[in-house]
Amino acid sequence: MITLPRGREICQTFGDWLSALASWQWFATFTFRDPKNPRLPGWSQVGWKAAHNALQKWAAAIDFHLTCDLSRPAAATWVAVMEYQHWRGVPHWHLLVAGIGQQRRLDWVDWWYREFGIARVLPYLKELGARYYLGKYLTKEVADIQFSQTFTNLTKNSAQNSILLCQNSDMKLKSEYDARSAEWSSGKIR
Repeated sequence: MITLPRGREICQTFGDWLSALASWQWFATFTFRDPKNPRLPGWSQVGWKAAHNALQKWAAAIDFHLTCDLSRPAAATWVAVMEYQHWRGVPHWHLLVAGIGQQRRLDWVDWWYREFGIARVLPYLKELGARYYLGKYLTKEVADIQFSQTFTNLTKNSAQNSILLCQNSDMKLKSEYDARSAEWSSGKIR
């Protein structure tokens, strides 16, 4: 049996779990524009709450575009993991997305640019390992993971198994995350 360092083990397990949940179509990164842009006076540095609001705005927009036929409402399935970019002092999202129908990737790159900043939306290629890449951010000092509403309907058993795995691995991410979130929200962490 091969023993992996704890961080690599978490990435591997999380990636394997994600791989089994959906036929991923896109790997995306959402970055927020620099607040020092003279074309956008008054733009302030994006924090944790604004990053969450931006992600939800994107999710609502893509679901709206998927639901052209009101008799067959549709919603994308996605998982997003936040990275805190210390060198810029802002959060940044990494996502896997499925269920996007005929949506064009570059339309969503343009949409994010108009709204928030720079995006990369690439075709998901399983062999490149993006599912493991998302797991890397679960082992950072500030870990935040968000799931689409449709994701929670995929399999509750799988999510419960994942939570048990984290508990059995003696993980303290939740309490550490809550403490860091409180510090971040109060301005103690920039």
